[in-house]
Amino acid sequence: MQMQADAATQPSTESAETASKWLKAIEERRSKEKTWRTDKAPAVIRRFRDERSTGESDASKFSMLWANTETLKPAIFSRMPIADVRRRFTTKDPAARTAALMLERAISYCADAYDLQDTLDRDVEDYLLPGRATCVIRYLPTIEKMQERQKVEALPESDDDEKPADSTREELQEQFSDAPPAPKYPDGTLHDEQGAYQMVEKEQVVYHEVCPDYVPWDLFVFGECKTWKKCPWLAIGALLTKDEVKRRPDYAHCANDLQYTHTDRIGKDGDHDAGHFALLWDVWHKASRRFIVVSEGYEGTIFEQDDPLSLEGFYPCPEPMYSVRNNKTWEPKPEYLLYQDQARELDIISDRMKSLIEMLKVRGGYDSAVDNEQFKFADIMRKPDGSLVPIANWRALMEKGGLTGVVDFLPFDQIVMAIEQLRLREQELKQQIYEITGMSDIVRGSTKASETLGAQQLKAQYAGLRISTRQQRFQRFVREIFQIMAEIISEHFDPETLKLMSGIDVYPDQAFQMMKQQKKLPAGAVSETEFNQAIQILRSDKLRGFKVDIETDSTIPADKQAEQETRVSFLQAIAGYLGQAMPAVQAGMIPASIAREGLLFGVRAFKVGSEFEEVLEQLGEDEGDAPNPQQLAQMQQQIQQLTQENQQLKQGQQVDMAKVQGDLSIKSTQSQGELAIKARESQQQMALDAQKAQHDMRLDSIERSLQMLLQKMGVGAPQGQTVQ
Repeated sequence: MQMQADAATQPSTESAETASKWLKAIEERRSKEKTWRTDKAPAVIRRFRDERSTGESDASKFSMLWANTETLKPAIFSRMPIADVRRRFTTKDPAARTAALMLERAISYCADAYDLQDTLDRDVEDYLLPGRATCVIRYLPTIEKMQERQKVEALPESDDDEKPADSTREELQEQFSDAPPAPKYPDGTLHDEQGAYQMVEKEQVVYHEVCPDYVPWDLFVFGECKTWKKCPWLAIGALLTKDEVKRRPDYAHCANDLQYTHTDRIGKDGDHDAGHFALLWDVWHKASRRFIVVSEGYEGTIFEQDDPLSLEGFYPCPEPMYSVRNNKTWEPKPEYLLYQDQARELDIISDRMKSLIEMLKVRGGYDSAVDNEQFKFADIMRKPDGSLVPIANWRALMEKGGLTGVVDFLPFDQIVMAIEQLRLREQELKQQIYEITGMSDIVRGSTKASETLGAQQLKAQYAGLRISTRQQRFQRFVREIFQIMAEIISEHFDPETLKLMSGIDVYPDQAFQMMKQQKKLPAGAVSETEFNQAIQILRSDKLRGFKVDIETDSTIPADKQAEQETRVSFLQAIAGYLGQAMPAVQAGMIPASIAREGLLFGVRAFKVGSEFEEVLEQLGEDEGDAPNPQQLAQMQQQIQQLTQENQQLKQGQQVDMAKVQGDLSIKSTQSQGELAIKARESQQQMALDAQKAQHDMRLDSIERSLQMLLQKMGVGAPQGQTVQ
C-alpha cells in the first residue's frame, strides 16, 4: 500500500512506547494460542501430509485425515464464486442498475486478475486442518509523479517597497508615470498566451488494484472479544526479506535495523527457525481507527497512518472461519482432534494387518528319512504346476501314511481369522468417523441401484444437512470478501478506471438521446448523466447501502438439470404472458406500458442481464399508449355489445327462474322428487350467477380501460353512454 510515512527515521519516545505496547499485546494473545499454534495444528498438518519420523517409516497407517479432507474440500468449495450485485429494490432505477453493473464487473475483474481462487483454496485447507482461516484485502494504488500546470497569481503590491538609490531612469519614469505598474510574479513563473503559470510536480494515482491476499493461520492475532463486531484490534503478520523492505517506500528507512531471524516455514516445534526474514505486524486499532506497523526487535513504530481505507467496518478482512466454534473461546481447534482416537486405532489396525499378512507364508516340516541321493522332498515345493516327481521306495512311504504322513504345514487359519476380525473392526471405525464428521455414503457418491429416485433424493437431502452448515459458513466468508472489495472499489477507484474496468459505453446526453431515437444505441450504453448519478451512488456509503445489494452465488456444484429446468420454466412463463398480453395490447384493451411493467415485474425477480432488462424497459415506448379514434370506436362498440349481452342475460335469468318455479309448483306434491328439484334449482342458480359475474367483470374491466384511455387523451366520457 503506497502511503506517506509520518514517522521519523529515528523513533521518538512516544513511538517506542506505542510499538512496545502493541508487541506486548500481540505476544500475550499468541501465548494463549501457543498450544494450538506450536503443537496441535502442526501435528495435524504433518499427519495430513504423512510426514513420519525415521522410526515410523516402516509402520503402516490409514490416511483417514487425507481422505476426509479431500472429500470435504470439493463439497465446500468446488467452483469459483461469482459476485452478484443487484439493486436492493426491483423497481425501475437506471442509475442504481448502472452502479450495480459497474461494481459487479469491477469485482469480477479483480477476483480473476489477482487469483482469488488460490486464496480461497488455501483458506479451505486451513479451515479443515488447523481449524481457522482468513484473508486480507489489500488496496495497492500505483502512484507516479507528474508535471502539472498551475496558474500563478500576481504578487500583491506593497506601499512600503522603496526604490534603491541607483535606480535607472526607466524605473524612475515608471514610478512617476500615470500608467499602472507591471505586475510582479514569484520566481520561476512562466508566461504564455494563457497567462502566468508554473509547472508543479504532483503525485497522481494512475492505477488501482484490490488484491485478496492469503494470511497464514499462525500469523493472525486479534483482541479479546465476545463477537467479531466488537473486536477491538487485530494484527496480521508478514515475513519480508531485506530487499522487500527496501522496495517499500514507507518501510525503507528501517531496513537495516530490523531483525531478519525468521524463515517462511514452520519448524517441527511450531516456531519459526532461524532464517533471513523479518516479521512485521500490521496492527489495525478500531477505536482510534489507526493503522500501525511494528516489528520485533525494532524500537519504535515503522509506520503509522489514520484510517487508510475508510471502510465502514474498518478491518480489511472478513470474520475468520472456525472449523469448531463455541461461544466461550476463540482458540481454534482442528477438527481431526474430534476423532483422533478412532483414527489412531485405525492406524494400529492397519499396522497389525500388515504384520499378519506378512506372516501368511507356506511353511512346514517333513521326515528327512524319505530323502535320498536322487530325491529331496523339499524340491517338490519348487516344481512348476502339473509336475510329477518320481519317488523311490514308494511302498514304504505309503506305509507311513503317504505324503501327508511325512510332511506337516504350519497352520495359518487363525491368522486369516484374525485378519478378518481386524477388517470388521476397521469398517466399524470408519463408520464411527463418518458419523462424527457427518460424511455419509451419499456424500461420497455411492448409492444402491435398487433405491428409487425419491428415496435417493430424500437421502441426499438429509445427508447434506451436516455439510450445509460448512457450505453456508464459507459462502458468508466469500460474501464478506466481495463486500470489502466493493467498498474499496467504490471509495477509491476514479470514474475513468471504473468505466474502463466495467466496459460500459458512456455517451453525452444529446448524442445518447439522438441515438436512442434513431434506434442505434448499443445494448448496455448509458448517458453521461446516468453514469454520473451511478458514481454518486457508489461514492456515498448511505446511498450505496440503500440502492445496491452485494451477494455471491453458490460455491458448491450446481445441479445442471435443475438449472436447465428453471430456465425453461422461466422462458415458458414469459412466452405464456406475452401470448396473453400482446393480443390485448394489439386490440387496444390495455396500454403497452402496463403490459411492459407486468413483464418486468416478473423478470426482475430473476438474475438476468442488465442489457436484457433495459431492452424490455424500452418495449412499447415508441408506439405510444394513446389509442387512435378507431380503437376508441371499437372499445365503445364492445361496451355496447357487452351491455346488450348483459341485458339479454338478465332476461334469460328471469325466464329460467320462472320455469324453475313452475316446475317446482308442478312437482311439489311429489315427495321423492323434492331433493332432485332443490339440487337442480341450486345448480341452475349457481350457473346463472357465475355467468352473470363473468359478464360483469368483463364489463368493468373494459369500462376502466376506456376511462383510463379517455383521461389520457383528455376526453370526457361519451355522451349517453351507460354501462348496465
